[in-house]
Amino acid sequence: MRTFKSFRIKLPSGERYWTVIDGSYRPAQGVDDFLHVRTGRGGAESTTESYARALALFFDWCSSIGRDWPTTAGEFGRFVYWLQHYDPDSAPGAVPPIVHGPRRVNVVLAAVREYFRHAAALGEVDDSVDFARSWRGPEPAGTSANPCQPLPPWAIAPAIQS
Repeated sequence: MRTFKSFRIKLPSGERYWTVIDGSYRPAQGVDDFLHVRTGRGGAESTTESYARALALFFDWCSSIGRDWPTTAGEFGRFVYWLQHYDPDSAPGAVPPIVHGPRRVNVVLAAVREYFRHAAALGEVDDSVDFARSWRGPEPAGTSANPCQPLPPWAIAPAIQS
């Protein structure tokens, strides 16, 4: 069940942008300002629409786990899994299919990351969260922080000897 959804706003000046509203048609906390600022800086309406759709998914996830969005900054791994597999029309207990592929997941995460940066700049959330690490989880011992960078020989040698 969707609680939040993206919604198009048309101002008397003719300017249009998108926001996120809850089930009572109230703007989600802080999102309206964030998206309106994006449009005001020359952002395209389609960009604010994409951000609004992404943030609606994020707020749905926060609602589904019963948490306020500022407290979820360290748990994006759970959000990524939910985003990949959540299907409001699937039967309970069914094997969850992949609903959103990597490209869509990255678009949503980029929007959520920008929203958190905006909130951190305003002092609404802690700005010390390592977003990349919270999406992947902790690195296993002995692995490189950069998956494209090979491990040094001293890290590989013990594995070869055993």
